[in-house]
Amino acid sequence: MAKLIQDPQIAQRMGIEARRHFNINKDANVMLDIDSSFTFIEANRFGGPIPNSLANLTQLNKFLVFSNSLTGPIPSWLGNFSKLVELNFADNHLNGSVPALFSNLTNLKVLYLGNNSLSGVVEFQMFQKLQNLKELGLASNNLEFVTERFPNIMDATVPQFRILYLHSCNLKEFPYFLRNQTKLERLEMRGNNIHGEVPNWLWNISKETLTLVDITDNFLSGELPVVIPWVNMRCLRLSNNSFRGPLPIPPPSLLEYGATNNKFTGEISPLLCNMNSLLYLDVSKNNLSGTLPQCLGNFSDGLMLLLLGSNSFHGMMPQSFNNRSNLRMIDVSHNQLQGQLPRALANCVMLEYLVLSNNQFSDVFPIWLGTLPELKLLAMRHNGFNGVIGHTRTNIDFPKLRILDLSYNNFTGAIPPLFPNIIVNMSTYMQAEVRYVVTTVYVTRSVPLSITIAIKGLELYYSKIQEGLAAIDFSSNKFEGKIPEFIGNLTELRSLNISNNILTGSIPSSLGNLRKLESLDLSRNKLSGQIPQQLTQLTFLGTFDVSHNNLTGPIPQGTQLTSLNSTSYEGNLGLCGDPLPNKCGEAPQRPPSTEEDNGSGSTGMVEFDLKFVLAGIGSGFVVGVVLADVVITRRQELFLRVVGMVRLMIWKSGSIPASFSNLINLEILYLHSNNLSGVVEFQMFEKQQNLYQLQLSWNNFEFVTESNMMNATVRQFTILGLSSCNLKEFPYFLRNQTKLEQLDMARNQIHGEVPNWMWNISKETLVLLDISGNLFSGELPAVIPWVNLNGLRSLVPKLLKQAASRSTETERE
Repeated sequence: MAKLIQDPQIAQRMGIEARRHFNINKDANVMLDIDSSFTFIEANRFGGPIPNSLANLTQLNKFLVFSNSLTGPIPSWLGNFSKLVELNFADNHLNGSVPALFSNLTNLKVLYLGNNSLSGVVEFQMFQKLQNLKELGLASNNLEFVTERFPNIMDATVPQFRILYLHSCNLKEFPYFLRNQTKLERLEMRGNNIHGEVPNWLWNISKETLTLVDITDNFLSGELPVVIPWVNMRCLRLSNNSFRGPLPIPPPSLLEYGATNNKFTGEISPLLCNMNSLLYLDVSKNNLSGTLPQCLGNFSDGLMLLLLGSNSFHGMMPQSFNNRSNLRMIDVSHNQLQGQLPRALANCVMLEYLVLSNNQFSDVFPIWLGTLPELKLLAMRHNGFNGVIGHTRTNIDFPKLRILDLSYNNFTGAIPPLFPNIIVNMSTYMQAEVRYVVTTVYVTRSVPLSITIAIKGLELYYSKIQEGLAAIDFSSNKFEGKIPEFIGNLTELRSLNISNNILTGSIPSSLGNLRKLESLDLSRNKLSGQIPQQLTQLTFLGTFDVSHNNLTGPIPQGTQLTSLNSTSYEGNLGLCGDPLPNKCGEAPQRPPSTEEDNGSGSTGMVEFDLKFVLAGIGSGFVVGVVLADVVITRRQELFLRVVGMVRLMIWKSGSIPASFSNLINLEILYLHSNNLSGVVEFQMFEKQQNLYQLQLSWNNFEFVTESNMMNATVRQFTILGLSSCNLKEFPYFLRNQTKLEQLDMARNQIHGEVPNWMWNISKETLVLLDISGNLFSGELPAVIPWVNLNGLRSLVPKLLKQAASRSTETERE
């Protein structure tokens, strides 16, 4: 902790100087310490370059300006600060090279330059003179860290480090100087380009002191020692390499063991159960086999993550889980586990994620898991679970369940009411956090849940899942009876799949209440009756499938239901209307009447609609209109519910009349899925400052925008449908959008790279993006910035490939 400056005049002068040079605002924390000389400067939220006016503070012994917004190069005059003991510029935006004059700072003990944009070659010889240097951090820059690989670097000439942060330093091999290290505590070398086997000498360094070793995300291979020799190890990270042979046995002191995505073989040794302090165990995505040691259920009361998926384990799950368990996440998917589920899982009251998919379990539905107060995800797909699912204590069991996947089992009977309707924070992800201390440093490891679930007609691997994703998949079972009405109350649902069952009866109109639904699959059942008009209210719907049922009547027209492929409706001989080839031979049906339509005033409303239909026919259109500004003298309360909404649905051909620009009160305009043609200039909509939903997709338009449109003249859209609009580039007006929720630009003719500004639009609001069917090239961001995104098309395969081997990790040091 810094001492406060005793002389208020000096403090004021230095504070003003710092603010003037660092462009600091009045809320920033500036701390200057003086003790016969200035000892250090510490600040946060500083911006701009490091000012040259500080070059005369050569008596500084600590210069700490980390986690700010500093830009520009590191000034070479810092090489004159011969009394510096600690220099920390980490987590800024500095660029340029590391000054060679740093080799003059012979009193330096701590040097942190990580997480900047520094570049160039850094030779280890620069630090050979710094015999007092104990902590070195160069990670996550664009540096190439070069070391000499010959024995002329003698033990006496190499500093004895305590901490080395060398991750993402473009290393091609293990630095030779490491073989002389005897006091290392933390060695981080993840995300480099190191190939081949780990050299034998590495296992002999700092045997008594090493507590954390991270060599994940390299290209390492070969077998590792049967027993890890570092006796005080707390954290061992080996993931995302190609190690083979038996899984190494760490010391009992271990807290975190990550070995996912390698080629380890053989059984898990029961000796792993000696790690009675373990918090995190991830050995998924290997070639491990045999039975699971029964001790894995309760060998460590503190264990939070038990990740064993994607191996070849057989036999039964561990049967013993005690009531002191802290387990948050259990994943045993993609193995050959058999038998019944352990009833002792009910003791895991902290459990949030249970993934049992793709095994050979044979059991009834574990209704007893409903008592777990924190359970958010239960995935049981592709197993032999069977029987009728019994009734639960409604609103008590499964109180926080968000994702329930029972697909590809043998469940029978009626669809059970297992799912609560709860509202959660959309901006957070389903993840478990493991926190512990290593050599006085707090380590926080955030591990996102990853899972394969069927959404929008595809089985997709999700490396991260938002808390707001609510999904039910009961497909490919033997559920029978009617679709229960309670499903219409689950208004937070994003995906519902009950396909390939034996369901009968009609599609409940209450499904129209699921306004957030993006995917609805009712195919391959025995449903009958008409498709409810209420389903046209599902404006977020991207996938809809009712094929292979016994449905009849017209498909509701003028909505996204008609923009789908005809395969969504095939196998229903009684259906007619677009997009099917068999037409109904009659005008589109108006929505079915509701209870509020009955009684006085309903006739007047019919007359009102008919007048507009007849007027539309006379001008070449068939138009259904609901106007908020029309004075209605009867049943006013019904119209008040749609005040401010104007929907125009056009079912014939032609162009958009230029007079539409006069509809200055227009808020919603849907013209998609017609045969409209001609040039549509975005300027047409400049006057309509209230317009927030615009759907022009699936016509023969050529949509033209101006590149000089200013922010003030462009309204803020929430929904934009511009698919199949002959776009040649990303519309320039998009760069000013901050409230977009859905953006559909699929099947256009956009070439080249996605512009950088595109990744900055509507970061907090965008939930669905479709840019499939274009001609894009170039690289995409490593992390997609839209925090609430639930649907991403065209980008999905590449992004998943990039993300498959990553887990999110934050370390506070």
